[in-house]
Amino acid sequence: MSKLLSRLIEVLALNDAFLPGLPGPRPAVVQINRLPLLPQQLDEALRQGPNLVIHLAPNLALERQITLPIGAASHADQAIALTLRQSMPAQARGLLWSHEEVERGQQKRVYRVFIVKEEPILRLVKDLQSRAAAVEGIFIATAPKTPIWRAQARHGAGLKIWVCLAALAVAGVSIASIAALESRIGETRQIVETRRSNVAALETRLTTLSKQAEEVEAERLGLSDAMAQFGADTGRLGVLTDLSTLLPDATWVSELTISNNRVVLAAFTSGDVADTISLLQGASRVKAVALEGPVSFDSYSGQNRFTVAIQLAEPANAP
Repeated sequence: MSKLLSRLIEVLALNDAFLPGLPGPRPAVVQINRLPLLPQQLDEALRQGPNLVIHLAPNLALERQITLPIGAASHADQAIALTLRQSMPAQARGLLWSHEEVERGQQKRVYRVFIVKEEPILRLVKDLQSRAAAVEGIFIATAPKTPIWRAQARHGAGLKIWVCLAALAVAGVSIASIAALESRIGETRQIVETRRSNVAALETRLTTLSKQAEEVEAERLGLSDAMAQFGADTGRLGVLTDLSTLLPDATWVSELTISNNRVVLAAFTSGDVADTISLLQGASRVKAVALEGPVSFDSYSGQNRFTVAIQLAEPANAP
């Protein structure tokens, strides 16, 4: 009897079909406009229920747009992660992000990416869990489909109830029924083990294909797009070369737009913005540099954020 009960409990834990038929309570959605939360704000969140889904205000995240070729759309998660690690400081360590598709074209996909620091998110989850609250996921309020952070799936109290009911049912059946049920459970376990083996083989294959796709898309993102964008105008490539040479390591570019002889550059720097502008003014192709808008301090990166407009000189052979 105890052996059969142990096997039945194990099958119940592996098969979601044995979970309660009635759905559990829906988690409460908590809107958060600042981090970290004050004690009274934590108390207010806990009053909404034991199971929570957190919606962060968009102003708590850094927003970027990433464009991928159509071939990378099936592996958007990996391609976006690779792009962020290549473009963000410290290879995006200590950051969390989510994305949503905002534009679908025949040759490209455009994604809006929301980036937050990992430390305050994990601290928020820890504070809520320490007060007996379960956080199922954390989302940006304007993009509730893809989580910034999600709790690992776990079986709730409903499984325990079903185990107890199963134990009572097993105790009431005859010896013949117990033997038949044990045989069926053995067959079920064999099917589950076979499926596990198949899933493990598929996961290994998927991992291999994902790595190959990352390598291919990394080359396409680094070469194909650059050739298509700047192949017709070598002067633009020269501008990028000058910028990469002039800008110090303390400055990184988040957005850059080139239109005719005008370049608009949005960047972050831990140094002095005026020094950065002076460096740009010393470039051979630069005619004038003007600061557009105020210099702001970004609390997530701890750097100054600024935008400048660069007027390029006409080439010597221009008509």
